[in-house]
Amino acid sequence: MIRPSWISPRIGQFILVGGTAASIHLGVVVYLVELYSVSPLQANLLGFFVSFCFSFLGQRFLTFRDSNKSLRASIPRYFIVASSAFALNETLFAITLHYLMIPYYLALGVVVLLVAVATYFACKYWAFANV
Repeated sequence: MIRPSWISPRIGQFILVGGTAASIHLGVVVYLVELYSVSPLQANLLGFFVSFCFSFLGQRFLTFRDSNKSLRASIPRYFIVASSAFALNETLFAITLHYLMIPYYLALGVVVLLVAVATYFACKYWAFANV
């Protein structure tokens, strides 16, 4: 398979796991909003927690499988990264919903992609960094 030189296998794995987690996140939000009339911001919270479980397992055991950091050390660090990413996600989502007046699912899609970039670097250089 030919890939651009700037995409390392690790970045590809991060995109795969993160993209799947983002899809789970978005799916949970849409499901709750459309079928149960939950507010988008509240649905986003549950979407975060569901996708967090998948994301941690995928990032730890696939993307950063060569990390020598123990699970005991990496879980709290990853939770801090993911929680910070969620806080940024929720803030940007609220701002986007309020000021841009675009459909919630488009706003969430853009926000999730932007936050993913910051999350990659926090994972690589802190949450799963070798000790």
